[in-house]
Amino acid sequence: MTTLTTELLFRTLRPSCFFKGQTTNFHGITDHSSQAGPGIVFFALPSKQRGPEGFIDLALHKGVTAIVAPEAVVIKKQTIFSHITFFGVKDIRLALAETAHLLFPKTPDFMAGITGTNGKTSIANFTHQLWQSLGKKSISLGTLGLKGMDYFPLSPTHTTPEPLDLYPLLDEAAGHGITHCALEASSHGIHQRRLDGIKFNVGVFSNFSQDHLDYHLNLRTYWLAKVRLFKELIAHQGTAISNVDLPHAYDLAEACRKNSLTHWTYGIDDGDVKVNKITCLPEGQKVEATFLGQPLTFSFPLIGRFQLENLIASLLIVHASGVPLKELIPHTPNITPVEGRLEYVGTTPSGGSIYIDYAHTPGALETALKDLRAHTKKSLFVVFGCGGDRDQSKRSQMGHIAHTLADQVIITDDNPRQENPDHIRNDILKGAPDAHSIPGRDEAISVAIDKLKEGDVLVIAGKGHERFQVVGTRSLPFNDKHAALRKLKQLKAS
Repeated sequence: MTTLTTELLFRTLRPSCFFKGQTTNFHGITDHSSQAGPGIVFFALPSKQRGPEGFIDLALHKGVTAIVAPEAVVIKKQTIFSHITFFGVKDIRLALAETAHLLFPKTPDFMAGITGTNGKTSIANFTHQLWQSLGKKSISLGTLGLKGMDYFPLSPTHTTPEPLDLYPLLDEAAGHGITHCALEASSHGIHQRRLDGIKFNVGVFSNFSQDHLDYHLNLRTYWLAKVRLFKELIAHQGTAISNVDLPHAYDLAEACRKNSLTHWTYGIDDGDVKVNKITCLPEGQKVEATFLGQPLTFSFPLIGRFQLENLIASLLIVHASGVPLKELIPHTPNITPVEGRLEYVGTTPSGGSIYIDYAHTPGALETALKDLRAHTKKSLFVVFGCGGDRDQSKRSQMGHIAHTLADQVIITDDNPRQENPDHIRNDILKGAPDAHSIPGRDEAISVAIDKLKEGDVLVIAGKGHERFQVVGTRSLPFNDKHAALRKLKQLKAS
């Protein structure tokens, strides 16, 4: 790791104000006050609870010898703590990312960044699978954690890890010979500049619909956060891949033009890659498509148009990494489903089919229900809820979507967090007045499965792969798939 000196930090951070303390050499950085101490540079990120000063006082109590903080905070604090080295910066999150990259500069040779409201996890995972089947040393990183480097400890708390988790990981991967990485770039991660030390070779924009308005406040700022991947984070003359159905396509096209990016679009009906014919098979789908003017036929063992779009995006990423399209086709039948993404769980003794899906946005729920409708001979059931302390405006929208596209709707609790779960369900019911409301998620799943008859399909939506349900401040063990399997076991034993 690079030795940190005051001079090196000054060149990296380009502070707007600077006050030199007693210590000039440092052996580490942190943004957690619990890890602060002598010889450590503390990055004082603002917090909702503590405001712009964040946890500076706690870090000072631990004996930290250098602090990077917003300019106004530094000017206030340095008069009291003159023995501490202070760097005042205009963008504390950018400063953290750039310093993390300074200490951990290596990345895999080919970096793919994947953004979009939905589909990021599937695209990253499919891309990793394809690279591995081609003999490439690769990893994927996102909502499901790290795939391809089991020896590296990482407990995912964010879709896009924080800089002090991300850059050491990428540096370690490159040091172990990993050459390809598919990374989920969330709007939070892009906006908070967690990725600003990386130059991506290719970026993907999978789709766009309402989400995270509790953070971004409106759809325009949410959109612009994602477009920033293409404006600033993809290497000059890299490759952009986007769904042809994206709204506001001019913004994206202009960003690609200014950055001299090769821009490929894809879709079912239009784009540089478009689908000519889909044949539903018992084991999945057979697809006839035109890829960049080249006719290709391939099959893969997953259902749904959305999963097909995700696979197309993955094929384009791998093609952009230097693999001819025809060499990819033999590998598509071996694609395996991503945990909790339109994942088949089982069939009841009465003949009803059960799926789970991570759909927790209006767009994702609509897509999942439309995809499963094509495989439903009789009634389509859905069990879902909405998270607490998050965007409230999407609740009635999701209720309306379920009411419109499903035959039977059961509203239950998702992750209520510190919000009253009754209020959340009532918000959803405004869009689905005929739905049943069952608070307990396990009971809701059980009731829905009991109702299934031959030819019916149930999707349990919202939590997908998650292993916990957040109630208040507690994370209680719970998994939709395990709950459904327990019920199936009971039915088969009775």
